[in-house]
Amino acid sequence: MTSTKKLILTFLSIGLIILLIIVGFIIWWKLPVSINRHNDIKFGNKIINSIEHYREKNRLPETNEWNKLIELGFKQRGDLLIPDYQKLNDTAYQLVYLESFDGPYLNWNSFDKEWKNSMLTHFKDNHTEEDIVSLIEQSKLYLDKEKLIDSLSNGKRNLSLSVSLDDTIKNIYIVKVFEDNGSNLVTHFNILVDANKMKILNPTGKLEGQ
Repeated sequence: MTSTKKLILTFLSIGLIILLIIVGFIIWWKLPVSINRHNDIKFGNKIINSIEHYREKNRLPETNEWNKLIELGFKQRGDLLIPDYQKLNDTAYQLVYLESFDGPYLNWNSFDKEWKNSMLTHFKDNHTEEDIVSLIEQSKLYLDKEKLIDSLSNGKRNLSLSVSLDDTIKNIYIVKVFEDNGSNLVTHFNILVDANKMKILNPTGKLEGQ
């Protein structure tokens, strides 16, 4: 075999090895995160358990409470915590493995409660009571009742709403829908709202046992 053929075979072999490495990397990258990020997810779940145990007795740690977060099991690497922790509001938080400048990132948040490799979602801050009232006032349950009362009273009576936090851990609000009929305050509905997802939990407006 001539030296030229040997050189060509060498280059072909090197090229094939590089190609196999690239293909292998692509296949590995396309696998579910539960496989190719198993160790990171396992560590992240351990962190989540620590946060939840701490929250049951205290509150969610603030984003900048590094000493407390390290006590809960976070690893410090230079100016970063592994994984990165972001408190989204009083009841929600997000964990992110920051490994590049532009993503996607392996992340988890207490809304979806699942690990995924994606671009980060920018969550809105705490929903205000005005947001919750607006949600109720746009619901079919409320609109139908409002229309009925308006018809029966010839437009003299209307509905009122009272909003209060029912579950501080899950961020569940209870909205009492009532009317003043001239002699009494009559409650028509007690509507539960998940303020994290801005979702009505009991579309009938009745609580369990009512």
